[in-house]
Amino acid sequence: MYFKKWATIGQDKLLQRTRKELTQVGSCCWADGSGRCVRLADTSLLTLTEVERKALQQAALARLQQLNLGTTIKVPEGKKL
Repeated sequence: MYFKKWATIGQDKLLQRTRKELTQVGSCCWADGSGRCVRLADTSLLTLTEVERKALQQAALARLQQLNLGTTIKVPEGKKL
């Protein structure tokens, strides 16, 4: 399984940014007000850092909750796969 990974801005700095600060300038590129660009690239889920894994987990959980599937969705705690 693959997904797009942040490649240009440092991971911690990127996670601190909000969607409102980034403007999409292509199918896989966003820019901030100063012209710095965030590009997404294919990567394996197994190569994610802990910060990236948590960010992806939060994004996936938020999206699933938006779908109103009629059930409670929560992230399992404890064992890591």
